[in-house]
Amino acid sequence: VRHIHVQNVTCEKSQHALYLRGYAHAPITDIHLTDCRFENMAEANVIEHVEDLVLENVFINGEQAS
Repeated sequence: VRHIHVQNVTCEKSQHALYLRGYAHAPITDIHLTDCRFENMAEANVIEHVEDLVLENVFINGEQAS
């Protein structure tokens, strides 16, 4: 998976804001989220074997994601 751009997404309740699990030999690359807000996430993000993840103006449970 690569070259994904997500913009202007709002989620009011979910298990995770981001659940990205690539493989060591085939990482997920070039993921870009812009102007997204995720509230009431039950658990922390899962991000494994991901390269070039960009979060611009993304908020998770009221805090800006980095």
